[in-house]
Amino acid sequence: MIGEFDMGRKLKKIKFEIIEPIHWDNWGRIVVAFRKGDICTGEGEFDEEGNLIYASAESSIYDGISDSIPIESIHVINRTVD
Repeated sequence: MIGEFDMGRKLKKIKFEIIEPIHWDNWGRIVVAFRKGDICTGEGEFDEEGNLIYASAESSIYDGISDSIPIESIHVINRTVD
């Protein structure tokens, strides 16, 4: 599922580990969307030097719900090469 902020981005598939819990707003209630230690897949955009500048993924807790995620909260394990 493509998030509203994914349009126009050059995204690659990524596999990553959650290094700190990620919280999302669920209609005014803050909930944990990813637990520390979860291994997930999603999409990421990289700059010319290969640094991750944007990531999005489906929550590992809430099926079917995806959004952007803070890149400082993840460690990329693998990414798709062009």
